[in-house]
Formats: sequence, structure tokens, C-alpha cells
Amino acid sequence: MASPDVKKYTDLTVYDSNATTSLNTILAAARTLLPDWNPQTGQIEVALAEAIANRSSEVIFAINRLPGATVETLLELFGLTKITGTQATATVTVSAYGSLSLPVDTEMLYFASGTGVGYVYKTNSEVNLNPAKTGGVLTLASCTNGSYAAGTTFSVTVNSVTYTYAANDAFTVSGGAATVPVTATAFGVNYNDVAHGGVVPNGSASFTNTNVGGTGTVTAGTGDTNGLINGADDNVTVAVTADAVGSTFNQSVVGQTLSLLSDSANFKSAEFATSPTGGTDVETDTEYFDRAINLLASFTSASTTASQLKYFVSANKTYANRIAVFNRRRYRDRDTTADSYGFHNGHVLVAVGGKVSNASSASDEVKVSSANLADLHTDLAQVVPASLSVDVMSAELADVDVTATVVKKSGTTAATVKTAIETALKNYLDPNSWNWDDNYVRRNELISLIDAVDGVDYVSSLTIGGDSLVGTNNIGYTGTTGGAKTTVNLDLAGATNATYAVGEATVYYVDSTTDPDSPVVYAYVNTESITVSGGAATNKAFQAVANGLDYNNQTNGGKLPDGTGGSGPSFTGSAGDQGGTATVNSGSALSGGVNDSSQFIALSGSTLVSTDLVLKNLGTLVTYGTLNITVT
Repeated sequence: MASPDVKKYTDLTVYDSNATTSLNTILAAARTLLPDWNPQTGQIEVALAEAIANRSSEVIFAINRLPGATVETLLELFGLTKITGTQATATVTVSAYGSLSLPVDTEMLYFASGTGVGYVYKTNSEVNLNPAKTGGVLTLASCTNGSYAAGTTFSVTVNSVTYTYAANDAFTVSGGAATVPVTATAFGVNYNDVAHGGVVPNGSASFTNTNVGGTGTVTAGTGDTNGLINGADDNVTVAVTADAVGSTFNQSVVGQTLSLLSDSANFKSAEFATSPTGGTDVETDTEYFDRAINLLASFTSASTTASQLKYFVSANKTYANRIAVFNRRRYRDRDTTADSYGFHNGHVLVAVGGKVSNASSASDEVKVSSANLADLHTDLAQVVPASLSVDVMSAELADVDVTATVVKKSGTTAATVKTAIETALKNYLDPNSWNWDDNYVRRNELISLIDAVDGVDYVSSLTIGGDSLVGTNNIGYTGTTGGAKTTVNLDLAGATNATYAVGEATVYYVDSTTDPDSPVVYAYVNTESITVSGGAATNKAFQAVANGLDYNNQTNGGKLPDGTGGSGPSFTGSAGDQGGTATVNSGSALSGGVNDSSQFIALSGSTLVSTDLVLKNLGTLVTYGTLNITVT
């Protein structure tokens, strides 16, 4: 057996062997020694081999876990235990048709249609719903006399919300007045009057009557001691917890529905009021031992590496849900034309961000207060060497808009595929899990992500854009700008007589001085109409076919030689155009060429581009913005 490649840790579990594998190994070795032996079920030799295989596989399993268990036991002496993971939590709004009672730990299933994975959550408390509609008596005044049917409605508006009640029975208005028993048209405690826990003003409030005519008013509870009472909501919000640990339960699923795993009378619906967050995975041996190394290294009382600083912050600052450490400074933020960050010896940047529950509140939740940043800076200054300067910052946040047209597979539903795509994008563009080491939102990664969603045939188009929600204008794309083409006036000789429109006359110079096997061709086209007579034309304007300083002559910083009688070499005319030769006019020179440059171009949330997005500033997280997905 080849020796394992031992770099940092040795994972012996890869050598686990079950009883069947061990038995086959024993029998193969035996037949090598006894080639004429044919193993048969029931043979004493086979029975002994089976017993040995069963026991040896158990021993192998135990031995392979001994190194890790030994190290874990030793590390526990330092107070370091393996992280067992946490369960994600969320809130769910439960609705009912009638009286509903759900016990603690009621199981609800969220089925992610895009991945085909089901996630089970359990209620943290009992759910008791007794939905009811508010009832009461309205006293009419100054209304139109007449007979009115049951169901005639009366409304009152409070804080821009309209509450409507319907007459229980037919009634008659006489002398502009009547007393009408009514019931709210919807469930809800808010339909009660203020005296009974609702929002509708008590008895003296005016109601709008739309069906009784005239301009009369309706007063609640006049002559009726009960008022508007007995309303109760048909929904309640309950906290839920994932039934297992793991980050996979963290989903951006606000508004998505869940189903009960057990029947319950009058259950109507359940949907996420907040997205599940806080789920973490069981720590792997590698992660655990990495943490141990940082802990043991911290006993020097000084933190110098990025991992040491990260450990210190995570162990001591509960508000820091996301932590990133950069061995760079953010001086580029003060110079928007700079292309890169500065690597300054003795400087490090620590970025921290809070936990985000959903996209709508992300811009507030990701911020770390100035007081906490000041506290963090003070504490870090005490644990880093005196020669190391630490900058701290709160995470910045950029939202990413995605517009895509997607073709679905036959047999699938467009609405289902669209929802699955949106869920996949929301999970990917999640500030709680976004990789801070990546300063780009890759367009091709988004296309691949959508392409992998169940029911998607292919992505026909995709553009992305974004805006900054926190911090500076830090999201955009890299564009090419600033370049210019060399211009020159040429004298043509030996050319074909004709009139050449703009762009129809071409000359070129071949430079083989650097590499004779791979010469460089510099071409120029006319920028004015040229009439060649007698094979000649004088002082005609040309320009290089591409931007670049190299197209200039050497006097002007380029690669083309300076000529005598003019600033430049002799050119060959394209045989497919005018032919002949050309020289630089004595009053001209090959000049004006400028190389292209890459420049960060900021977006403002209104522009979509077919390229990667750049997160310009260090310490920037992303969330999803507008997702405009069309499925055909």
C-alpha cells in the first residue's frame, strides 16, 4: 500500500474496512497460498475467516479514530472542545380555518423545489388559534329610509386601513335611523373597538355607509353595552428550530410555504415570516485542529497571523458574525482611480459584520456600531505586536440585481422553475455565507448556478447590476477607457488611380526587429476621402486601426522608426485596396496614440452589464437585490 500524503493532518478513516472487504482480502490471500482451494459456505476455514473479518474490521475502525480521539482529549485539557454544530431558527406564520391547536415540536416540512431537498423544522411552543369575527351593534342616523338586505356593509378607516362589517339580517331604516347587528367581514382582533383590544374607535366613531345612501353616519355601540367585541386573528407567528444541525438549513425563504407532517383539523397554511439563520455545521477534524493550532499559538499572548486574529475576534466578540482579516490597507478607497489595494508592511485590516436575517433588513443588521468598533480596536491593539498597526471596519454591503431569461425543460412549470431559480440565487447571494476572499460576482457562476436548477434547460441571457447599501459606491465593473489611435498624414505613391472613401485605403508597416519569426504588423486606414491621380496623393489623413502608444514613431514614444524627410517609415499599401507605397508627410508625424487602461466604473443600481461585477472595497458582503427572472 502506498504511503499516504501527509501534509498537516492524517485522516486514517479513509482506511476503514468493513467485514465484507476484510473477508474478501483474507480469502484472496488464502487462495494465493492455496490456489487449488475453492472456498465454500459452511467450510470451517471460511467460518474462521468470517469471524476474523468481523472482529478485525471493528479493530481497524477503532484504531483509525484513536489519533483524533487522543488529540481531542488532550485539547479538552486546554478547554477546547469540538463544535457540535447549531440548529437554524426562524419564525413561521401559521393560519387556520377555525380552532387549531398544535403541540410543541410539531414538525413542518419545507421542500426546496430547486434542489429536491426537504428540510424539517419543529415548533418551539404550542400554537393555539381560535379565529373569530368581531360582532356588535351599529346605530344608524341620518340615513336614507328604506329596506336593506342582509350583508349590507359599513366601513371605518383607521390609520389608512379600512375595516368592513356586514349586517347580520335584513333591516329597515325609518326616520333615517335603525339599529343593525353586524359582523366583521374578516377575522382579526383589530376589528374590535379599542375598549376590547382592537383599533376601531369606541362608540362615537363615524362609519362610512356605502350601501345605505345619503350622508348618514353609523355609530358603534350606541345603546349597546357590548360594543364591537370577540374578534380574534386567524394566524399567529411561532418560532421554529431545524430538526438537525447544519448550515444547509439556512435558507433565504421568506414567504415560502411549509406543510405539516401530521394531519391537524382546521390547519390552513404556514409560511416563513423570517428566513432560517444560525445553523452551523459539525466541526471537521481539520477545522478543529486548525482552531487548536490558533489557540495554542495565542498562548504567546500575541496574535500576528490572520487566523489568530480571526480566532481572537470570534472567541471574544459576539456581535461579529462575519470576520475577515486582510494584510492590506484600504488606501484605494481614498483614490478611486487606483487599481489595487496597498500591501503595507506592518498593517492589517479587520472587517466584522453582524448576522443578517433577511435581505430587507440586511443594510441595518450587517452594520457594527462605532462603539463596538472602538472596543474591538482597543482589544486588538493589546494582543498584536507593537510593530503591527490594526485598522478595523464594519462590513459594507452591496446588493446584486440579476435579470435573466431562462428556457425550461418540457414537463415543468414555469412558476415552479422561477421560484427555484430565485431561491438558488438568494442562497448564493447571502451575506451570512458570502466568501469575503472573492472580490467579484462572476457572471458565469450565476449562469452555472441557474443551469443546475431542476427544470432548467438553458440560460439564454443574463445581465447583472447592483448598488451599494452600506458604505461607499463600491460595486461596478472594469471597463477599458482612455486609449487613443495614432494619427498621421501620408504621401501615397504608385497607388491605383481611384477615389477611396473613408476606410477604403490601407497601409501597413511590418516590424520584425524584435522577433523575426513573429513580426508585428502596424496598420493604418484613411480618415478622409482620397483621390489618387497619376498613382499619387499628397498629405492625406490616416489613423491606426487600434489604440496604443506603439503605433507612434519612436520620437513620440512608439515602436515605428523615425524616417528621413518625415517622422516615420515607408509604408506598404494594401494590395486589396489602393496598393503602392506611402511615406509620412514632411509636416506630419506618427503621434497621438495612447494605450487603453482598465478603470473601475461604478454602478448606481440602474445599469445592467454582461460582465463580472467588481466589489471594489475590502470588507464588502453581498445580498440579493432585484431578481427579474423570465422563464419560457
